[in-house]
Amino acid sequence: MTRLRCQRSRARSARSSVNDVLKPDTSVSAKCPESRHSLRASRGSGVECEIADGHVTIFEARPPWDGGGDWIRTPIVRLRYVGTTGQWSIYWADRHSRFHEYTRKRPTKRVQTLLDYIGSGADPIFWG
Repeated sequence: MTRLRCQRSRARSARSSVNDVLKPDTSVSAKCPESRHSLRASRGSGVECEIADGHVTIFEARPPWDGGGDWIRTPIVRLRYVGTTGQWSIYWADRHSRFHEYTRKRPTKRVQTLLDYIGSGADPIFWG
């Protein structure tokens, strides 16, 4: 498995952040789904994740079609953490980059379970 690039959001809060929840297990970059990274990297694109308070967003990143400018980042999935229950849930991104609750996988306290599911390709809603 390869590592993903993760960036912390500049927004901070006093409440428990997602980063604090992930820290006891391993580095955040090791928590992001990576099974598609090598396939997509061979086509000139990759996978990134962004960490903010309350959620982790996973993006597909690709170079611009004309070869100039910044890479294009398209949101794929968001993992939301609810501190009161200690559970993670999946939200999928539509074509307008709006997130919707994913009801085919129940929330869980183990974020790795959700990451494994997303990375497995079991549902094409995430990776096409």
